[in-house]
Amino acid sequence: MKAFQKVLQDEYGADTKLGSPAVNIDRRRETLAAMTGGRGFCTPPMEPAVDAQGRTRGDRRRAAGAVAMAKVSEQRAPEFMHSAARRRAFPNDYPEPRPMVGILKTMKEAA
Repeated sequence: MKAFQKVLQDEYGADTKLGSPAVNIDRRRETLAAMTGGRGFCTPPMEPAVDAQGRTRGDRRRAAGAVAMAKVSEQRAPEFMHSAARRRAFPNDYPEPRPMVGILKTMKEAA
């Protein structure tokens, strides 16, 4: 009985050790599937780390970016702003865009 146990133990060891070549690939696959319950070796993703205020690194980064953008937008004089930013900041100061005519209109309708 001791010899039979040793043979079974050697075969089981070959099936479960991933670093050694598989003797029987189907038996290894079945053994590993039984060990993991068919789920494989995937682990669920970790929860993001939070600071004392309960904010994640992404939350802190977005908040810092919003503060920086607010400072830039509020302190910059309109003549030094980009034209699109001026239109967003002061929408009443700019008239409606001219309607499309000619070739632009036909290209827009064709698209």
